[in-house]
Amino acid sequence: MNPICDICGREFDTERGLSVHNTSAHQKDKPYTDADRLRQLYWDEGLSMEKVARRLDTQKDRVEYWMDVHGIDTRRAYAEQDFASLRVDKDGYALWREYYDGEYNRVAVHRLAAVAEYGFSAVVGRDVHHKNGIQFDNRPSNLEPMDPSEHRRHHGIENADAQRELMHELRESGRLAGGGEK
Repeated sequence: MNPICDICGREFDTERGLSVHNTSAHQKDKPYTDADRLRQLYWDEGLSMEKVARRLDTQKDRVEYWMDVHGIDTRRAYAEQDFASLRVDKDGYALWREYYDGEYNRVAVHRLAAVAEYGFSAVVGRDVHHKNGIQFDNRPSNLEPMDPSEHRRHHGIENADAQRELMHELRESGRLAGGGEK
């Protein structure tokens, strides 16, 4: 008895012939062949290829194959282009970091926000103070450019110890993620 395709009823001489037929003739009916769906899951929802495969009830290599067929870039390709990434340092400050010409460059988000609010000349050579003491509260209304010596006097040693203790408590309670690179 010759194998028959369950989808279209076509008869084949061998199991191999049926297998080849199933992987070519009926693939367009599978969700993992839909370029828009792949792009949505992978890029818009940020799922890994493995998670896309699980969502579409298939295997990762099949997802990779169809993404390649449709010319959908992978995040791996973008990672090789040295885009900037957002990190939180051990003290709770959000930092934009990028790798260029063999070295990492960083800039604190609160400094960028202060430049946007007050202008470059008001921030250059000055510290940016968080008025409420919360390093990750980068709202412009919470930021104030300060002379570095004034900033040190404002915080003092006792306040620095209190800040470290607060950050430790927030990390331990799970209310502060991060602790990455500085």
